[in-house]
Amino acid sequence: MKLFAENQHLAVRQFTISDLEDFIKLAGNAKTMKFCPAGKLSRKQAESMFNNILSHAQRSRYNLCAIADKESNKVIGLVGLQECCVGDDVALNFVYRTLPEYFENTPVKSLFAQFISYLVVTHQLAGLDAVIARKNQQSVALMESLNFKLIGKVVCRGIDSFLYRYSPQ
Repeated sequence: MKLFAENQHLAVRQFTISDLEDFIKLAGNAKTMKFCPAGKLSRKQAESMFNNILSHAQRSRYNLCAIADKESNKVIGLVGLQECCVGDDVALNFVYRTLPEYFENTPVKSLFAQFISYLVVTHQLAGLDAVIARKNQQSVALMESLNFKLIGKVVCRGIDSFLYRYSPQ
């Protein structure tokens, strides 16, 4: 299993088939999925999305990864790059979801900073974009704390959102 970033408490790693039940819990959590266009997923929808993540990871260099609690090895979130419709364009965006108890978790911020650096260097990216629902104040604050800069307002999958951009220093 490939490890992409880690700190004392959390790790960003590839999803494995054994993560399915944790993923279903994550995708079925209304608070976690509140600002996701699809909303809270049923078990069947979560299983389908999980299988898509696993198969996409085998054929693409851009994918979603598991955020795992190192002590329990339970998946508490996902993070990575995903195509997102912004207006009429489709662009690669930094995305994440965590269980509610990790929304304002300091180790998540340090883990994301490390993972963002990994993404930029490994994929030779000039920067990263993130589309954040305007009402999602926790994510707005997190993006700003990670040095993403607000560059505009967009509509993504019918949701009024902000477009943030991270540029490596």
